[in-house]
Formats: sequence, C-alpha cells, structure tokens
Amino acid sequence: MEEFISKKFGKDKLSKLNNMHQGGKNNEKGNRLEDRFAVFNIVLLFPLASTSEPELSLFKQEKGFVDDLVITYPNNKKKENYQIKDIKEVAWSAFTDNFQMQYILDIDYHGYKESWTNALLAQKNQYIKLSEKIPKIIQQHTKCVYFPNDESLSLLILNHEPLKNGLANLSKKKDDLSHYETIFTQILGQWSVSETGLVTDILKKSKENARPDLFVSNSSLVFNKKALEVLDKIQDLTYSLDDDELHVCCKGFNFTLASSQLGNVKQCEVLLNKQQPKTVIDLIEIWKALPKACE
Repeated sequence: MEEFISKKFGKDKLSKLNNMHQGGKNNEKGNRLEDRFAVFNIVLLFPLASTSEPELSLFKQEKGFVDDLVITYPNNKKKENYQIKDIKEVAWSAFTDNFQMQYILDIDYHGYKESWTNALLAQKNQYIKLSEKIPKIIQQHTKCVYFPNDESLSLLILNHEPLKNGLANLSKKKDDLSHYETIFTQILGQWSVSETGLVTDILKKSKENARPDLFVSNSSLVFNKKALEVLDKIQDLTYSLDDDELHVCCKGFNFTLASSQLGNVKQCEVLLNKQQPKTVIDLIEIWKALPKACE
C-alpha cells in the first residue's frame, strides 16, 4: 500500500499517513466517542451481520487517511470510513484532502466497489453547518453523521432513538434503561478486546460472558402441550415462549412463570397439569410454589 500511495499521491502524503497512523494509535485508549459510536454500529448492524454479511467487521485506527472507525462489508465489497470530530468549530478543509485520497485508495488499491468517507460530528450545530456545504469534489462519497458525546450513558441512550431501539431489540426486558445500559457496557467490553472486529463474534462473546444475562435469545422454549392448553383456558391471559421463557400477561400484569435459565420448566409443567389453574390468581399461587418444587 505504501508504494501505491507514494506513486499516486507523493512521498509527502505517505509521510503524512504514517504520522497520522502513529498519532492515532497513541491516542487510541479512552476515546469515549469513538468507542460508543462503534458499539452503536455493532448494535445497529447485528441483524445484517447475522444474515447476509457474516464477515461484517469494525476496525479502529486502521492505517488510512480516514481511520477513526472503519466498517467493512465484504460480501457487498463496501467500506465506510469515519473521521470523528467533537469540537465547536470545524471546516471542510480539515477533511477534504484526506477524504479524496481515502476514496481513491479504497477503489483503486483495495478493490472496493463502494467507499464512503464520512464526517462524524458530535456537535449538532457543526453537523448542520457541514451537511449543507459538502464540497463537490467529495460529494459523491461523503456524508455527515451526527452522534452526541454525552457525559452520561443513560442520557445518550434516552436521547438517541436509533441506539435505544437497537438495544431494545437485543434486550429481554423492554423499556428498561438499566438493562439497556448493562447490555451496552457488556458489548463495549468485548469490542475493546476484540482482535477480529467481527460483529457476530463480538455479540456472541458479549452474550456468553454476560453477567447478568439480559440478552434476548433466538430460541423458543419447548413446553408441554397439555400444560399450555391449561393456560389457553384462563380468561384474558396471553403468553409467549420467546427467549427460552414462559412469559405470561393478563390485564397489564406481566411475569416470567418459567425459564430454562431458572431451571424450573419441568416443575412448572407438572404443577400446571396437576393443579389446573382457572384464574390468574391460581397461576400466581403456582408461581409462588415453584421455588419449593425445584428443591
């Protein structure tokens, strides 16, 4: 790559690239904005990574002219490069030259069919200002992205709807900020030590090492058919078997009756078939009796 850069852009640009890369690595630790934006993308892109883009990966401080965060989509031969700024005043002169060279490098050297060079801005006024004036020379492969750099993680989740929705899709419990924060922190921990940057690998290890485990499961609970027929007869009651749990709901009252994690599925099946509850009150009594039945 160095020979390509030297011939294409000149030795001074190669020297600039090497200095940028070394400086980026020196400042790598503790960069809250970069890491939080990376976690946001891991959350957002997981559905794609688990289906049509299994090798989808994120890289921090990859050697290049736009290197704060890089996302690669191998199946689509697509690459996204992000330069991150959290300053009160910034102009396109801080980006344009590097964006041009990175685009050429991605297309002509790395062989990507599609490359984006994006300015990630944490200051809303700078995002608005730069979005309206993207230079024509980089317009076809450049966009501005807004992502706030709040001190508080809870405020970031509450105020940034795409992040909140993405975490909700991964969480067993919906509309619970503490669960969303825990999941975010667990993913951040795996991202910080990942050697591959693979989104599927980061999420897999986050789930495997989660304590407590708040992640939604992809599997449904296998439950005795006759026991479920007992539940079907209780008025106004609905239930689900998602996430390896038997979760019941009646007139706004929700609780988990049994789950694989609790290890009380068989005992619950036995009690339902034996006691044949007719009301939610009867069902609650079974729920209360389950811990003793599991001894």
